[in-house]
Amino acid sequence: MQAFIVWFSMIYLFGIKFDSMACVIRQSTAVMDEQQQAALTQELMACPEIQEAIIMPTCNRFEIVLDCEPHASLALFITHWVCSFCNCSPSFLSEKSTYELRDIEAVNHLIIVAAGLDSPIMGETQIFGQIKQAFNLSQRSGCIKGSFYQLFNRIFHAAKKIRSETQVHRWSPTLSQRVRKIVAKEKSPTILVIGYGSVSQSIIDSLKGHTITITSRNINHIKPRHQYANCIDINQALNHLNQYDIIISATRSKDPVIHPYQLTALTKDITLIDLAVPHDVDPSVKQMDHVRLVDLDHIQQQDPEVKKTQMHQHLRAEKIAQCYAEWIMDLIKLDHRKKDIRAIRNKIDQMQQDALTAALKSLRNGSDPESVLRQHFRLLTNKILHKPTIHLKKAIQNDENTLVDFTKHLFEVDGEC
Repeated sequence: MQAFIVWFSMIYLFGIKFDSMACVIRQSTAVMDEQQQAALTQELMACPEIQEAIIMPTCNRFEIVLDCEPHASLALFITHWVCSFCNCSPSFLSEKSTYELRDIEAVNHLIIVAAGLDSPIMGETQIFGQIKQAFNLSQRSGCIKGSFYQLFNRIFHAAKKIRSETQVHRWSPTLSQRVRKIVAKEKSPTILVIGYGSVSQSIIDSLKGHTITITSRNINHIKPRHQYANCIDINQALNHLNQYDIIISATRSKDPVIHPYQLTALTKDITLIDLAVPHDVDPSVKQMDHVRLVDLDHIQQQDPEVKKTQMHQHLRAEKIAQCYAEWIMDLIKLDHRKKDIRAIRNKIDQMQQDALTAALKSLRNGSDPESVLRQHFRLLTNKILHKPTIHLKKAIQNDENTLVDFTKHLFEVDGEC
């Protein structure tokens, strides 16, 4: 790995949006299992300038968060690294599909995402669980130390506070609740669920009791709690879509998986629920007879008054997130300089101990106590102020007024020096 010039540590976030991501990259990041995710995180940690790392593949984005040294070519380095494990050219990652954030902007973004403010369904908690899962995995892999442990726990705290203080989730029924409401309008429907990500799993859980068929590119990963459902090969399912009353699709495919030609033999009404970003269903199916298409935009339509309240709470939540981001960055700055404060205190403590030892020795030799106290207090004061006074005189001679003014502020001195 290329080495970076070391200046000072920073929080760096590199992200890729799924809705504008090249298919080859989306496929590599979407199907990443925990073992591969842990191995890739440890590979990043092999770079000596990276102190801590978390890889976060979530519903609609792929993000890497680093505690590292700043460098102008950091984004280029990460781009090449992502393309290396995706086995593709860097040209597949355009500026439109990637973004990078640093320090307070990165922290603010993570709080907003963890609080569900940047999700298709505002206030949903699924994204929080995905970030927490990535955090726990990096911690188990030895890729998180003290700084990121504190940082992410503060981010989780902020996200929970935002949800409790704004009740932003109260105005957004979950995706599962909205899908269940659509399904309830049909009498004993046969349901096909395409995809087996976290969104699909939560919807399958909410529809227990219905006749459900699950299809995915890897049906061997179907969890035991969903074994009651019928599981079939994805090609078989896509070739027989007309057998179902409701089709729910939530894959991470770059391109649509359902096209008009697959629905030409329809003899009954069918409802297509497209929960993917980008769309799983070709929008042109809307023009077909017997087809009703419901996508995320339709699902999120609300009563105007409810929407107005939701927007108000969203703006309030963003302001709270910004305040928490500033608070977290202040704590980080303090954490980074605590060792300097401790070093100053230790030096003064050592001077104090030396003065006390000398004073006690004088007292044991029978010297006058008042004289001893006056002498050693004066010596201690001179010793503490000797070098700072030299530096201040040089600063005054060089017209370095900032240092002089700061020293006056530090010692709460008013007026001219």
